[in-house]
Amino acid sequence: MKFAASVALTACLLIAQPASAHNTSHESSPDAANAPYDLQFLDTMIVHHKEAIHMAQQVSSSTEQPLLLKMAEDILNSQQGEIADMITYRDEHFRGAKPAVNMHFVGMHESMAAMNHKALETAKGTAYDREFIRQMIPHHEGALVMCRDASMRAQLKEIRDLCERIVPAQTKEIAEMKALKEELDKQP
Repeated sequence: MKFAASVALTACLLIAQPASAHNTSHESSPDAANAPYDLQFLDTMIVHHKEAIHMAQQVSSSTEQPLLLKMAEDILNSQQGEIADMITYRDEHFRGAKPAVNMHFVGMHESMAAMNHKALETAKGTAYDREFIRQMIPHHEGALVMCRDASMRAQLKEIRDLCERIVPAQTKEIAEMKALKEELDKQP
């Protein structure tokens, strides 16, 4: 019972961070850069995933593009589960630790720089498809950079295993988005 309550409290603390899915002026947690690497990775990747989930939640009301609809479904399913896993890992290894969201973590700043919620909220159809791809490719590329770094530096096996799932899934999605972008670029 205490474990479940602790996981719930950790989830609430992370959700309450200034870097929420609705705030694109993301800020690092105080003193995050001095936290253990693995804690920084977990807290920062949770915020990173929340951003992708926020984008994916808008897809069904903004496009009819089958590839993006399927990709959004995959993002929602995989990344919500990965967030739950990361919250569990955080609680198991860093229970009670202050939030360590580091917006300057390797790969994070670059992946968030292209985020523009207003552009996605106002675009529809093919314009939306292009904007989603323009934002999601660098976002996914940032996750790959974070995971490649973590595969060498993370002490927790759980993080390395998580990255072994993230890298192939997001590499595949990047390739699919690039192929769709080429198709869209041929259209007027």
